[in-house]
Amino acid sequence: MNTVTVQIKEHECASFEIAKTKAEELAATIRVPNGTWVISQSLAEDIVFVEFTGEMPANFTRSIAGRVFSEKGELRWLREGGKCRMWLIEECAGGTRYRRREERYYLWGIRTADGTFTENRTGDRLFRYPLPKGVVITVDERAYIEVAEYLAAAPEKWPSEVGELERLLNQPEIVAHRYLRVGCGTGAIKANQ
Repeated sequence: MNTVTVQIKEHECASFEIAKTKAEELAATIRVPNGTWVISQSLAEDIVFVEFTGEMPANFTRSIAGRVFSEKGELRWLREGGKCRMWLIEECAGGTRYRRREERYYLWGIRTADGTFTENRTGDRLFRYPLPKGVVITVDERAYIEVAEYLAAAPEKWPSEVGELERLLNQPEIVAHRYLRVGCGTGAIKANQ
C-alpha cells in the first residue's frame, strides 16, 4: 500500500449561481480527456451522472450535492441553505499523509441489448451509467466506480503515552475517500497496491 499526501482545499460561495463559475474553474484543474465524470444530485430532478465536458450540469444550481472526479482529483459540493460549500481533494505535496488503496464498487444494473449498462430505477425510467468512450461491455461485465481509500498512515514516532496510543489505534480504518474513474469488468483490482 502506497503512502501519499492528500490536500483538501475548502471554498464557499454565497449562492449556487456564483458557485457555478468557481466550480467549473476548480474542476478544470482535475479534468483529464475521456476520464472525468460528474454526479449532480437534486431532490426534484433525476440524478445526473455523465462525462464532465468542462461545464457543470444544468441542474447544478438546484443540486443538493455532487462531485466531479478523475484520477487527478475530486471536487465535491454541498448545499447549506443557499450557500455552496466545495472541497477540492488532490494528492500533492504539503498535505496530510495517508496510506492509499484502490477498491472497485460495482454498480446496480444490467447490460442491455444496445451494449450500455443500465439500471431500472422506477419501473418505466432507465438510468444509463456513463462508460469511458470506446468501452464495449460484455455480458459478464458490470459497471463500477474505482475509489481511492485513504487510511491513517503510521506515525513518524509512536507515542509513549497510553492515552495517545489508544487514540491513534481507535481511529476508523478508512478516514477519507475519493472517486477515481468509471469502468466495467469483473473481479477485484489486482493486488499490486
